[in-house]
Amino acid sequence: MVNVNKKYLHDRIVKGSWALFKKEVLAAKSDEELKHLLGQFFAPTEKIQLEKRLAILYLLKTGMSYREIGRAIDVAPATISFVKRGFKKKLGIK
Repeated sequence: MVNVNKKYLHDRIVKGSWALFKKEVLAAKSDEELKHLLGQFFAPTEKIQLEKRLAILYLLKTGMSYREIGRAIDVAPATISFVKRGFKKKLGIK
């Protein structure tokens, strides 16, 4: 597990930070530009985690089972469940 400082940020800082991140992401003109941008924001291990979580969403949408997803991208069922719960309604995943 990654060691994260528990000090919370002021709401104004959090909102401003997310607004800046959103602006930068929306400004990306291609998949490669977006991938490069994310490489600037995230450490390599964080980027892998993000890519795996995005892959979980994609693979769930294609109808793959938890077992198939776990084998395909080496993730635990608990991780698949966590990601699915967060996006179930939004993506229409059963």
